[in-house]
Amino acid sequence: MRLLALTAAAAAALLGSGCISSHCRDGSLTIDWQLVGPAGLDLSCTAAGVAYVDVWVDGTLRVDRARCLDGTATLLNVSDGAHTVTVEGLDAALVIIDRDEFSANVSCGDSAYLATPGEITLKLTYGLSPVDQCDANGFVWYEVTDLIANAPISSITSASVAADKTRFTCGDPIAFQVPWGRYRVKWIAEVVDPLTAPVVQHQQCTPSVSKQLFAPGTLIIDSTLPVTGATTCVP
Repeated sequence: MRLLALTAAAAAALLGSGCISSHCRDGSLTIDWQLVGPAGLDLSCTAAGVAYVDVWVDGTLRVDRARCLDGTATLLNVSDGAHTVTVEGLDAALVIIDRDEFSANVSCGDSAYLATPGEITLKLTYGLSPVDQCDANGFVWYEVTDLIANAPISSITSASVAADKTRFTCGDPIAFQVPWGRYRVKWIAEVVDPLTAPVVQHQQCTPSVSKQLFAPGTLIIDSTLPVTGATTCVP
C-alpha cells in the first residue's frame, strides 16, 4: 500500500507538469527491521545485544551504523530492478550478532521491506577415518568462514588462548551461535596434547560445501577427518 500511494503521488505530479516519463531509473528503498531470537520470537535491540544496524545493497554498504533503536532507514537513489539486501545487527564492539538477507525490487517512488535479522545455532559434526575413535587427550580445532562477511566467524588454532584450545573434547558436540547466513568449514582437526606438545592426529583440509540458513534453527555441517599425512593445514 505504501508503494502504491507513493507511486500514485509521483504520477500525479508528472501529470500536473505535462510530462510523463515511461521509465523510472531509480527510487528509494526503506528498510524497517525487527530482530528475532533463536525461537523466532521478536527481540528488542537491548535484549538482542544489538547497538547498530548496517544495510548492504548488492555488496555495497549503504547504511553504516544506524542506531538499532531507530528501527528504520531510507536509502535514496537506488536503481530500479532487483537487488540483494543484507541487514546486519552489530553489538557495541561492532561484532555482527544478527543478519537477514533477501531480494528487494525497487521501482519509482519508495519500496518498503521489513528485515528480520536473527541468529542460528551452527553445529559441526565429524567422524574420524579410517577408525572413528578419538585419541586420548584429543581435542577439536577448526576454522569456520562466514561467506557473506568473507571472514572467519569462529576458529581455534595454536594462537588461541588455553581455554579455547581445550574447549571441545574430541567426540563432544560442537555448537555455537552465529548470525543467519552462509558458512563453510575451512578446516577441522583432532589435536592431541594441545597445551603441551600439540600433535595433529586427524585433519580435513578441504573446505566443506557451503551451507546456509536464514530462519531460526540449527545449521549442521558434517566433516570426515582422515589420519594426518606428512603435512598439516592447522595454523
